[in-house]
Amino acid sequence: MVELTVAHVSGLIAAGIFLLQHFIPSATSLILAGLLRDENTAATWTQVARSLHSTYWPLFVGADPATAGTVSRLAQFEALMRPLTLGIVAVAAVITPLGLYDTIVPAESTSLEPFKYTRDTSPFGFGTPPRSSLGLNRFCGTPTFIPCPGSNVIVETNSNGSRNFPFGYDNRIPSNLTEAFQSGLKSLPPTVSSIFDIEYRSYGIRFEKDINNGSKFLTGAYRQAGVLALNDAYDIVEGLIVDTKNGGVGFRNHTTPSPLPHGSEWSEDLLFVEPHTQCLDTNLTMDFRISPENGMEIENLVLTDRGGFVDLNTDYPQYDRNDTQANPDLLGRAYKAAYLNNALTMVYLNVSNPNTGKLPAFSYMNSEMNKTFPMDGNIIMKYDSLLTSRKWGSYLDLPSILSNFTNSTSNNSPGLGDDYPNPFNISTRNFTTISTLCHGAGELDYANITNIAVMCGTAFGAPRLRDGSQSLVFEPGSEWTVPLYSCASAARAVIKTVDFRFNGTDGLKSLSIRGIHEKRYSKNDDKPLWGVEDPGAILEDVRPLWGLVSDEYKGRKNISVLQKESLWLPGFAGRFAQGPTSYANLPGVYFHTGAFEAAYEIGPNPSGGLSDYSGKTNIAMFAKWQEYSDKASTTAKIINLVWTDVAANAVVGTKGWISRRAPSNIARRDGEDQDAAPRPAEGDMREVPVYVFQNHVKYKLRYAIPAFVALLFALAIAATTCVLCVFGSARPSKMRKFLFHTSAGRIMATLLYPGQADPQAPSKEWNRLVGGKNVTLSDSVPRPMDPVMMGKFENTTTTGMDAPLLKDSSLVERLPPPSPGLNSPNTPQTYRAYSP
Repeated sequence: MVELTVAHVSGLIAAGIFLLQHFIPSATSLILAGLLRDENTAATWTQVARSLHSTYWPLFVGADPATAGTVSRLAQFEALMRPLTLGIVAVAAVITPLGLYDTIVPAESTSLEPFKYTRDTSPFGFGTPPRSSLGLNRFCGTPTFIPCPGSNVIVETNSNGSRNFPFGYDNRIPSNLTEAFQSGLKSLPPTVSSIFDIEYRSYGIRFEKDINNGSKFLTGAYRQAGVLALNDAYDIVEGLIVDTKNGGVGFRNHTTPSPLPHGSEWSEDLLFVEPHTQCLDTNLTMDFRISPENGMEIENLVLTDRGGFVDLNTDYPQYDRNDTQANPDLLGRAYKAAYLNNALTMVYLNVSNPNTGKLPAFSYMNSEMNKTFPMDGNIIMKYDSLLTSRKWGSYLDLPSILSNFTNSTSNNSPGLGDDYPNPFNISTRNFTTISTLCHGAGELDYANITNIAVMCGTAFGAPRLRDGSQSLVFEPGSEWTVPLYSCASAARAVIKTVDFRFNGTDGLKSLSIRGIHEKRYSKNDDKPLWGVEDPGAILEDVRPLWGLVSDEYKGRKNISVLQKESLWLPGFAGRFAQGPTSYANLPGVYFHTGAFEAAYEIGPNPSGGLSDYSGKTNIAMFAKWQEYSDKASTTAKIINLVWTDVAANAVVGTKGWISRRAPSNIARRDGEDQDAAPRPAEGDMREVPVYVFQNHVKYKLRYAIPAFVALLFALAIAATTCVLCVFGSARPSKMRKFLFHTSAGRIMATLLYPGQADPQAPSKEWNRLVGGKNVTLSDSVPRPMDPVMMGKFENTTTTGMDAPLLKDSSLVERLPPPSPGLNSPNTPQTYRAYSP
């Protein structure tokens, strides 16, 4: 069914009115003809002729066609052009309104509207505890503490090398560091956050006697509030903008304007942290069959060479590490990891050999395309789950790092150890080096702007049927395949412009996002200046601070700066922990690596409070992962979406037009009050420039084509009229002359009552003299019904026309002279003539 709009209804009304305009005159003239007597006055016949000839009845009944050959060409042309033009006008009257439509558009200029904090009523809002006044803190050193950069903690080193703190450990962050890493915000919009505006969504409270003199401090905690990974939208939750289209979280304490009749829109610059992942197909697959006897188990698990062995490029790969901020080369890292994974697997399976001194590497090849290698099904593979692992070679039954056995003896499959004698003593130690080489930095490397936090691992795609098709039914006896991908990930901080729209009174649910795009800069000097702490310590001990700094920090020895649209975040992503939080309450340096650590440990039995992202307990997620894991490029999106979901549950932003961050746990200078920082009240408001939406009527020009054509005809007619009026004889007097001469009543009166009135006499005079005379049309020709007056008249009008003289004076009866003033002085006497 076609949906009617206001414009369509307007067109239908116009069409109806057009039909009525032509139906009513035609119908009333027909009624007139039906009720009209044959005998009427001459004036009546004039009005009747006007009524009848102004309708379509002459056309319907074929009365004196206007295009007859006896009609002059000028009259024929006018007779053709008039209905044609009026027809175009009629079409325009119906079509033109169809282009009208109402729309709500923003005003051309902004106006100030009060903004206030708006609470999130979703599970994320309910699951976010109030912000604590204990604020942020920092711990350095592993496994024992060391003073953090800028701290005044006094350390004593014992003779055995152990450290102690005679005056306790101060975990507060020095004010000079907080000032430095948010100094760049002064030149940016007030909505842009710093690293100190990022807080854990959930937290714990602890106290230890040797820390801050036994006072309380916060630690990170993680509890899942919800799952957003499958939304494919811009979600707004407490403290965050969550981009599940591309991956990433933006930090914003949510405020909204007062509800307006049609809503409003505006844009804000926000700090975003977003994941980037590159995956590469190893050209290896894990293939299996679901047991026909027990549909809960897999059997015949094999590793299949799809070119990962037989077509391996034996040249040792390198990736670009010259400038990781300019090019982190995630694809190069993933390729190197895939190469090492495949090469070590080949050596373990004795498909080929390493460099032994006697034999060069890859001297032989014991594989071919689609060759299979039986695997132990109890190691990692699941038939109903997508899996990721930070452990390379996790699909192999590898000897432990501490094992001294030459061969693997832990196989659960009979004869598996005999099949793979492992002649080159490959163990988990060999595969562990893959991570360090892919990361590009380990815990013993220095914390600086160059050593960015990269996470690497293997992604086992969601199982698909052997023919490559998707299925959500695991039929016993069916055969399945799982692709293996090598992936590398890192996170970057960037300022993005978010376009908001607010319409309604339903709080945060009425706030929507029209688009998110990177902030545009007109020149290089306008780009933000990023700073990264250079503490002169290793990553194992110190995770460097980062943030937006001002120009005054250029050249500082303990801060590296970079003027660029974005910053690849520094750190180390190789902790054994699986959760995205840390003991220290400084989420800005931990959450991005912790979220990657969780994204690379996806399995059906998650720990650390994480949800199941494998798809085992969520069939919709499994179906989406089946679709994405068919290719390496879309498998990378799975990592990014899981990272985004974990990050959204882990942290919140506390800055916006109104900041809701409690005073940070910052070490104050002498004389400063710890609680001096202002805290916003619940009802605080701030005026923000927004574009207020207004109701406007707009038009679709294609519907105006008939109107333009009609206007063209009208302009041509108007131009012709003006030319004839100015230079020609088109005058009202001439029009009156032709109207009087062609009036039916005047013609009848002139012929039937000759000499009694000038045909060009004014209407009032003509009606007085002959307009009341009766004329009958009962015969084939009109006949007079009143006595006929005959006589001579002279100059009764300005035309100077003379009436014919009646020569038979015997039939004329003299009448009294007319009353003075009715005619001109030269008007002759009036006579009454009788019919013989």
